[in-house]
Amino acid sequence: MTLLRDIQKACTSTETHVADLLRKCKILAVHLKSSSFDQWVDRELNGYKNKEELPDYRKLTQLHSLGNFDRGFGNILVNAPIASSLLPKQYQEVAKTEYLYEGISVYEDLISASDKGEDKDCFQVMWTDTLVGILNHEREAYCLSAWKVIPRGALIRVLNVVRNKILGFALDIEKENPQAGEADLNSTPVPAPVVNQVFQSHFYSEVGNVATGSHHFEQHTTFNKVWQQANIDLSQLAKELPVLRNALVNQAKEPDHYETIAAVRSAEIEAEKKDGSKVLGHLTKVGRWGLDVATQIGTQIAVEAIKQATKP
Repeated sequence: MTLLRDIQKACTSTETHVADLLRKCKILAVHLKSSSFDQWVDRELNGYKNKEELPDYRKLTQLHSLGNFDRGFGNILVNAPIASSLLPKQYQEVAKTEYLYEGISVYEDLISASDKGEDKDCFQVMWTDTLVGILNHEREAYCLSAWKVIPRGALIRVLNVVRNKILGFALDIEKENPQAGEADLNSTPVPAPVVNQVFQSHFYSEVGNVATGSHHFEQHTTFNKVWQQANIDLSQLAKELPVLRNALVNQAKEPDHYETIAAVRSAEIEAEKKDGSKVLGHLTKVGRWGLDVATQIGTQIAVEAIKQATKP
């Protein structure tokens, strides 16, 4: 079996670790005399040093955060959702984005360990003390700790992107020369411009950031249509949402209640920006409790907006 066929087989085998696959690619890079391919393989194996050299598929976006809160008098709230919109604008991106700098084997080991452990669905990345302190400045309840939730599937997708890129590269190189991996090290099995072109097409053609929220575009389009059909005074809604949020804070008892408060806060921000479709998108998470409180305190525009957002 040639090196190229060996690499192709490894790409399609779930039993071959991506790190082992990359080591095979290291050999191929030497035979092809491709410094670009060699550098990419090294970074995937050993990690990336800074954000500038990090490929888009290693950037996780739209992450959710959870935290533990002390509400006073021994009342501890555990695993409460935290909306990034509760932070000042300049820190919101930090709370919902994670950059994967480590070598690929780190993430493979995490996935492998999760298969044997209790929690197979997600991983945690703790917030910095600075970010927790900023959140405490913005909230009444005292945050003891907070963390970003990394879905297991997001890490698996990163591994699959790497496999797919290598597979496409190996197939195209084989078209040029099936024996490229066996060629003498002093030879040029595939012309350098061709290797570079193949590399560019597979490794610089980004698949985009890994977004952990699903169907965002479709949802936005749907809410845009709903908002256009709804007869809602956005200016009045922007006034009522803070009133609703304060009432929710005073009545909150369950972890789900804090998710509702975060959703109302996010809708409040978008209402101030006059973006009705995004307001509806956030209000889908308000739920029955939020609607009941809005009805109870008489915020009629907010009631109508929540109904529009949550109707089938």
